[in-house]
Amino acid sequence: MATPITGVRIRLAISATLAIIGAAAGLGPFLAIWWLAGKALAGPVTAAQVLQATLAAITALAAKSLLLSASTTISHSAAFTLLFRLRNEMVDGIAVLPRAVADRRGTPICAVS
Repeated sequence: MATPITGVRIRLAISATLAIIGAAAGLGPFLAIWWLAGKALAGPVTAAQVLQATLAAITALAAKSLLLSASTTISHSAAFTLLFRLRNEMVDGIAVLPRAVADRRGTPICAVS
């Protein structure tokens, strides 16, 4: 019998991997500044080098946004799939209970003290 989490684990692993890569991409702008500072310490910086560092930083920020967005989308999809499966399992379990069990126990909403 398959558990409710079967098939969801791989999506959660993909989501975590994308989140880690996205967080690493967030270091891109800092690395671009570090690279540019190294160039500035070695001598005069050209406009092409500044443009290269700027484009690298923008690309890294865009990659970070896309990766973290994809990670969030995948993890939410997996979470709601898991909730759906758990609720269906619960309803299936309640459906096979004898009527007397439900009558004897009542429901929390209708229970009178």
